[in-house]
Amino acid sequence: LLEQEQYELATGKIDFICRDSLGRAVGLELKYPVSATTVKRQIQGYKNDYEQKNGRKDSRFILVSPKIPENLKLLLVQDGLEYREINF
Repeated sequence: LLEQEQYELATGKIDFICRDSLGRAVGLELKYPVSATTVKRQIQGYKNDYEQKNGRKDSRFILVSPKIPENLKLLLVQDGLEYREINF
């Protein structure tokens, strides 16, 4: 369920803040056409800022891109972040 586009955080604006079926916040960061490994730090910063701002520790933050390099996938998973490769 979409809550807000371009949600403002201390580290910048995440593309979308949504809610999943369990009521957890889900941050979506879209990158096109390929994601660079530097986006991991960006998304981790968004997650940390969001959780600090809202006092919750159960949020999910997901990188969405048509192509995500394998090394970036590993880095995201290691830090508890998610990814989805979707052609758009």
